[in-house]
Amino acid sequence: MPTACFAIDAGRPRSHAAPADELAALDDPGTCDVIQDCFDLDAEELTLRWHATQVSLSYKYDLSFMCDDVSAMVIAVASADRGQVVIGFPSSDFRAVWTLTWGDGRVRVDAAWDEVGAATAALRAAPTIELATRAFLDAWRRPLEILAAALAGSGYDLARVRGVPALHHALALLA
Repeated sequence: MPTACFAIDAGRPRSHAAPADELAALDDPGTCDVIQDCFDLDAEELTLRWHATQVSLSYKYDLSFMCDDVSAMVIAVASADRGQVVIGFPSSDFRAVWTLTWGDGRVRVDAAWDEVGAATAALRAAPTIELATRAFLDAWRRPLEILAAALAGSGYDLARVRGVPALHHALALLA
């Protein structure tokens, strides 16, 4: 049976309002666009632990691309007692496909790691984790809260930002 070595340290990244020229430039913004505008490149990163391997993820360029997929993943797992969903993470620094299967209070993640920088080989050597569903979902709460707070302080009209309703729904399910 795979071990439950999965954890997320969300860090304490600082976000800021989007620059005025960016606010005016986007006609159909999505969460990815707005999150990228709200974090600097040198903002503190999130650390994801998968078994003994730690992966650093940038809020600006990794989590911005992952936000909608993580929201969909949380909604799927939290909304049904059992099921399966496949999530593809498109970030150039965190390209992976996770197949999540859950039931009986447990979630199993089988990961196909495409490219995760120097950590790729170690991640491929241990592609599966299994842990309590609640623990898995709880690990995503703080990163999603950070992203939601960044969006709220962005200066954008959030009613126009694609992906915000799903993010808020995911957070409501984690409350």
